[in-house]
Amino acid sequence: MKKIITTLVVIISLITMVGCGGDTASPDTPSTIPVAIEGVNGQSGVAVNSVFDYTFSSAPNSATVTSDTLYIYPTLGGEGAKLAAQISSESDVVYRLSPSALLLEGMSYTIKVKLSSITDADGNPFASEDEVYIFSTEGASSTELSITSVVDGSYDAIRSTGSTDVYPTTFIISFSEDIEDPSNDIAFTCELPAGSSLEQPTISTNLLDAAVEITVEDAYKYQLLNCTLALGTNIISTDGISLAEAAEYDFTNACAMNDDFNTESKECWSIASEGDLNSWVLFDEVLTFDEANSTLDYDSSSAGTGVIYKEISIDELSESSSFELVFHLKSVGDTFVTDDAVVAAISGSISWAGFMTEPAIEFIVSTRSGFNPSCQYNYWASGMGAGQTGTGSYDCSAIASDIYFKAIGDSSGVTFQVSPDGTNYENFTSTTGSLPASAFELFSLFDEFYTLLWFGNNSGVNLTTNIDSIVLTGFSATGQY
Repeated sequence: MKKIITTLVVIISLITMVGCGGDTASPDTPSTIPVAIEGVNGQSGVAVNSVFDYTFSSAPNSATVTSDTLYIYPTLGGEGAKLAAQISSESDVVYRLSPSALLLEGMSYTIKVKLSSITDADGNPFASEDEVYIFSTEGASSTELSITSVVDGSYDAIRSTGSTDVYPTTFIISFSEDIEDPSNDIAFTCELPAGSSLEQPTISTNLLDAAVEITVEDAYKYQLLNCTLALGTNIISTDGISLAEAAEYDFTNACAMNDDFNTESKECWSIASEGDLNSWVLFDEVLTFDEANSTLDYDSSSAGTGVIYKEISIDELSESSSFELVFHLKSVGDTFVTDDAVVAAISGSISWAGFMTEPAIEFIVSTRSGFNPSCQYNYWASGMGAGQTGTGSYDCSAIASDIYFKAIGDSSGVTFQVSPDGTNYENFTSTTGSLPASAFELFSLFDEFYTLLWFGNNSGVNLTTNIDSIVLTGFSATGQY
């Protein structure tokens, strides 16, 4: 389901601090001495088991003090990475924010109080601007330089071994002291499939005082692979202290929103319950995840249709939103006959009934009767039942292999293109109808988002195709990469 996040102008309020949190309680249990939110700004050494109190100037309407208006998140992660927490009323004017899990050591966190959305008893907002408080947690107390935490792109902590469902888009490594540029002594490698042309990940680093942020290029290509993040002892603090010991973090990556088919990614796809191919038992007879060639291969000599799909969660949608969808067919068999088709789409539904009423954009390689031969795009604003809002065709019959389809959209419009090499694109010839005026107009039609692959062998003649990739970019998606 799409989630819309509005960014508001914030101010930082500085009021006398009540305490830095923590007492003699076990660090695995919440502290009995709360931290005053108004005084935590700029503080370091805040206990990882802290709870946080905010005192209003007068009693608020309790229904407006929720996890959407009072929350905590890792500073570097932004509001999209806010932590699970409970909100409770301690008095008429004091409300408590209690994180559901311990905070990470040596990390910077932000608490936001949305005073523009929290109202008093008369329904008036407490302020036109919100308040933001930034602090850091306690770290290792040592004269040695040490690693205090490692988190992935979803801000989940990574253990030295055994972590799974890791989001390898970014890693943030926090240290006990400010450090010098560590880029020459950090490596990120993965166990690549045998025979694959996939290369080791390309990374970049960004120094953040006592932390370093690592960004992985095209992280989706490494979904489900076993990878290692390694740090050497040549990493030094600004005081010249070397990292006490080298460290390695071994983990398995999570499923990605996109797919390059570099690994056996069947577990990342779901199957629509309708159609002839409505289980993996049936799909396994015609569909192969070829790791060595990084393709998804369809080979069927029997009539039948089926859909595999991934659900997409889009965090942010605005008038300036943009996107790019690229679908790459590595090869297409020469036995396409009437009623055979391979389709890649973004759809608002994965059911046959839903296809009739929900919006979609799709690319088709088909000679299905009633459609234009060869390659085609369709835009359905209100589903297939209402007819095509816009459609276009391209004679790709002369392309022996490697057909690239691209849909791109921004504030100026949406365009559908085709290419034989992934570099030189031509626009489809518009056949009927019109296209959305912007990416925002297109995706505002959707209540749910799915990328799907539809296979249709209705002729019973052998049909083969090799899919290289389906990649959607331009959107942020919490819980996905």
